[in-house]
Amino acid sequence: MGKRALVYIGNNFIEASYKCNPVEKKILNMAVLKANKKEFPDKPNPHHSYFVSMSREEIKHFSGLDTDRDFTNIKNACKALNEKVLVYIDNKGKEFETSSFITNTSLKNGTLNLGFSGRVVPFFNKLKERFTSYDLLQTKQFTGKYTIRFYEFIKQYEAIGKRTILIADLRKMFQLENIYPRYTSFRTRVIESAQTELKEKSDLYFDYKQNKEGRNVVSITMIIKLNSKHIDKKYYLKRVNDYLANQSKNDFYDDLKKYYQENQENFSVSEKQTINNLIFQKPDPKTLSESLLYHFFQWYEPDLGL
Repeated sequence: MGKRALVYIGNNFIEASYKCNPVEKKILNMAVLKANKKEFPDKPNPHHSYFVSMSREEIKHFSGLDTDRDFTNIKNACKALNEKVLVYIDNKGKEFETSSFITNTSLKNGTLNLGFSGRVVPFFNKLKERFTSYDLLQTKQFTGKYTIRFYEFIKQYEAIGKRTILIADLRKMFQLENIYPRYTSFRTRVIESAQTELKEKSDLYFDYKQNKEGRNVVSITMIIKLNSKHIDKKYYLKRVNDYLANQSKNDFYDDLKKYYQENQENFSVSEKQTINNLIFQKPDPKTLSESLLYHFFQWYEPDLGL
């Protein structure tokens, strides 16, 4: 595993109502990654477009798409993104707002250009709160229609460890209010198809329980789990070595203590005892579990100036 490609997405956008196939979603998220680092205005004009560009090499690296081999798929995906409407609904379900989010696209000499509507730029640019970040390369291998968005749902609640979500809200987020009307079909085609692919390919996955009112399933509670078989052990050992090349072991355990204090409500009693013992004994950080190193460095990731 090489350097991570952290994408930052506003939580309101993660929970907005829109539908994308895997190619559309990968292109959209690559554009978001680029938008994270652009110097757009603090208050973008909602009637203007704000452009980002991706080279042939970046497209292949981040999405696995080839601008020659996958030309038709990329063209169709960009056309679909131009036509999509984003729907924001307030928490009480009493107000809504609609907006297109990609206004222009073009592919010239292997470079893909996309224009964001000024209305959506605040979801990706100069974020200071209520956002979720993750490594875009984690989603490169996903092919399922709903997998990337479920990954975003569980990444958003990773520190909490579980997330309860109404079936009605899931249907709205995916714009599936009138598709798969039987819950059993919705569960198989949407929830379990994403769950299966995440278990096979992702660093995170979820198990879930169904919550009923009477005989009807009204929500699911996703139990978010670390997929240890997809954690690159060498990568996290390198992270430890990089840390210790610039700071001391005592500094490491001072930071681990800060991580623990900020997140202790998410740990079980046994996990709290384990971490407290580690902070007291200060063993070689490279001997810590991959799971603890993973979560620590997810928390420790330095500010990239976004």
